[in-house]
Amino acid sequence: VKSKFFSLTIGLAALAAPYAAHADVLTFETPDTDRFVAGVGPYPGLTFTNFSTVDRNGYGPSGYANVVVSGDQSACGCAPDFFQTISSITSLATFDLNSGYFAAAWNDGATLVVNGFVGGNHLFAQNFQIFTTGPQLLQFNFTGIDRAEFSVSGGTPSGLPGSGDYFAVDDLDISVNAVPEPATWLMMFVGIGAIG
Repeated sequence: VKSKFFSLTIGLAALAAPYAAHADVLTFETPDTDRFVAGVGPYPGLTFTNFSTVDRNGYGPSGYANVVVSGDQSACGCAPDFFQTISSITSLATFDLNSGYFAAAWNDGATLVVNGFVGGNHLFAQNFQIFTTGPQLLQFNFTGIDRAEFSVSGGTPSGLPGSGDYFAVDDLDISVNAVPEPATWLMMFVGIGAIG
């Protein structure tokens, strides 16, 4: 009985290992802004579209500076040409969008709309009111998605020297589920065999 229980335990562990998720808090403290803007991103497994990084020391008064929780940089939901309507994060693997600190770039009381998808199917949607004055911790709890979309609209001018429907984010908490690589399939088959 002990032998069978041991085999079952090892087998289940071997099956679960390739799919382990790793949680990351994205602080956007990277000098590699060209790759970030291009959508390649500094974060393995995640592709950013219509995002950029902003240094609060060189940008001036804005929600981009006020949202910073750690370090000196935040990310802005803004395309290089500043004409986008949706910023997105995508992955070949699924991921969980847990939480993050957000601010409106210019307009107080702006509405941030966040949607989560997997395989093109719309699974999650949340709306938040965000402000320019400082970071707001927003909880999403979107699980098992492969695309998150963010858009901002409305609000009233805050008196800051800028305008536009943009947002800022720092310390974004994401858990990426690992995609099994070819070498890990052997471990899965060993797990199945051990269970058998």
